[in-house]
Amino acid sequence: TKVLFEFVRKFIDCYTLLKKEKNILDFADIERYALLTLAQVDENGEFAVDNSANSIRYNITDEAKNLSKSFKQVIVDEYQDVNQLQDLIFKIISDNDKNLFVVGDVKQSIYGFRQAMPDIFIDRKYSYNNLSYCLIIPLERLKSIYQQQKIFLFIKYIECASF
Repeated sequence: TKVLFEFVRKFIDCYTLLKKEKNILDFADIERYALLTLAQVDENGEFAVDNSANSIRYNITDEAKNLSKSFKQVIVDEYQDVNQLQDLIFKIISDNDKNLFVVGDVKQSIYGFRQAMPDIFIDRKYSYNNLSYCLIIPLERLKSIYQQQKIFLFIKYIECASF
């Protein structure tokens, strides 16, 4: 195990150096820098994690506030494949979820190797049950509406309804 850890550490060091030499970023770098632009870290350079509430505490930057104001609606497809970092980015740019619309199917989650957490989507669904401005549409009803070629208009505050 020690040999494996040493190998991985050397690989990361070489990979980081190569990216720096070539002046390139990978997807994880872009995610990380996006978050660092949107949220302030604590004195240790980390985000404060509240394990008892299973949440992350942070302070949004002025850049994040301005960016958030520029979106009327933030719509994210395939939400079952987001990770915690991406979820936090979406939360910040959607004014703390006030104008966030997500679509996903946990049965289709395929990005576990990228730290995708389908539980984020599942938890979001259950938290919506307590809101007075959400609409949860079962897949069968969605297919029926699609087959009839009706047009959807999603409004920010739709009362919860069951079909």
